[in-house]
Amino acid sequence: EPVQSSVVNFLRLHQEALLVGDIEFAAISSKGYIHHGFISGSSLATIERECAAISLEMMQSNQMHGLFWCMNHHAMIMALNGKQGRDPFAVYKNGSINNYHDALAYAETTGRRRLMRAIYSNR
Repeated sequence: EPVQSSVVNFLRLHQEALLVGDIEFAAISSKGYIHHGFISGSSLATIERECAAISLEMMQSNQMHGLFWCMNHHAMIMALNGKQGRDPFAVYKNGSINNYHDALAYAETTGRRRLMRAIYSNR
């Protein structure tokens, strides 16, 4: 089955996981949704909106690892949409992490190398 047909399944899994309170699986399935939507050729504007909505959900449920992953994809999609230079972290001020600089400091202090590489590549 083509990749495009799997996109809707990831969104359904995300929504169902939220309904039953499985926040961690909701975060994992949202990663699949955004990633597969991106590589399957879905509209960048749609994926940008979905990234913003899912990022907000992750922030509100304190799923920081998933939030950072989503925010980095959000930054890449914003750049592809001609919005390069905008900081998606600034939209979701959560106290300690308000921009890329704060996210990078968090990644450095917690030893999250993949996150550091992703942030550097999207700056």
